[in-house]
Amino acid sequence: MWTFWNFLLAAVLAASSCSLARILGAPAPTWWPTGLGFAPTTVALGFATAWITGLVVVPTWIRFAQRRELMDRPDARKHHAVAVPSMGGIGLYAGLLVAGLLLSFGAFHHAALIAAAVILLLTGVIDDTYDMSPGRKLLLQLAASGLAVYGGGITRLPLPLPPFMEDPFVVGVLATIVIAALINALNFLDGVDGLCGGIGLINGMVLTWFFARNGQFGEAAASAAMAGAILAFLRSNVRKGGARVFLGDTGSMLVGWFTGTAGLMAAQPGLAAEAMARGLELDGIVLPNSSPGWVFDPSVLTIGLFLLPLFDTVRIVGIRVAKGLKPFSADRRHIHHVLQKSGFRGIGPSVVLWTSHVLVTLLAAVLASHPDLPVYGPALLVVFAIALSELLTFRRLGKLKREAWVHQQRMQLVTDRNFAAERRLRHLEAPPKRA
Repeated sequence: MWTFWNFLLAAVLAASSCSLARILGAPAPTWWPTGLGFAPTTVALGFATAWITGLVVVPTWIRFAQRRELMDRPDARKHHAVAVPSMGGIGLYAGLLVAGLLLSFGAFHHAALIAAAVILLLTGVIDDTYDMSPGRKLLLQLAASGLAVYGGGITRLPLPLPPFMEDPFVVGVLATIVIAALINALNFLDGVDGLCGGIGLINGMVLTWFFARNGQFGEAAASAAMAGAILAFLRSNVRKGGARVFLGDTGSMLVGWFTGTAGLMAAQPGLAAEAMARGLELDGIVLPNSSPGWVFDPSVLTIGLFLLPLFDTVRIVGIRVAKGLKPFSADRRHIHHVLQKSGFRGIGPSVVLWTSHVLVTLLAAVLASHPDLPVYGPALLVVFAIALSELLTFRRLGKLKREAWVHQQRMQLVTDRNFAAERRLRHLEAPPKRA
């Protein structure tokens, strides 16, 4: 029977075929939108190629992992009851690889970025298979982050810095730390079905829109490919009967690395200006950015994309350090664990945090359209994120605690009544005392 996914796949295949024919020089059909040049079509084709590749590779990987016993087995910290294939992030790498070979992602087609992705792939596979030590894993993450800073041309951070910290070397070191923090932040969030992948999908869609609007069609195609690959993975991860595959560190680290690298690249004004000039010259497309009345500060948007993952990471590391634990020690204090304790079941925590991330990103986009608030924008984002987490988490937790207290009082009342009735019954059944 044809399902929603089958219809969507057929539509994407049809659109991809028309897009590919258009790129190869075939005459456009009468219904094809006029003015749609090579660059926007590349973005759509990047999404479709990565998505279709993921739909093929992920189920194939599931069968391979089951035969080879590459499974994530339940323990005291995990909620799933049966072993589930791990390393589903292989599908993300496959989608990016096929789309990249077909489209040559412009600025993303760089040896340093490819080397960084390979380092993360090997690190994730080894960690998912043999449990790499946190120190070694952090060193490899820093290496991949440093290569991303070099390959992505990142020379500016989306925060106002003192003059002595604007040196390119200092900015490079700080950017490397930020990307490594994003890698671990998305890895920390990968504790509920669909959570890490959903956050990555939202970020990929937002970055696709931003890069395409700036004329950076290579970066837009790469972001669209990332979103398409994640969407294909979520089909096997978010299911009514439970996940068929997990991202594993192999996938979650890639999502964090891509979010950090692409997010910081979006905040580089020089790259955006060069890409816009190149896009206007080659494709003859009039972009909204070219109008003098449209002003947008990408730094605030980047902060919005980073805020929720980094908020959970700073929060959990602070709690662990305050309790005298190692920062990377495993526990059940993450924000999705708090939501689970609050009564959210299944993908409930993921839905709550997806919604929070979308709202924060929308607020960031609104604030980015008002660059006259460069100082208040990040502060408002932080206040909004904290207030939203308090509202969604602790209000629900307080309600459940009250319900639990009422239930406890009722049970205690029943127990007291039963105890009193039992005492009266024993008194009546007791033999009479002799005079």
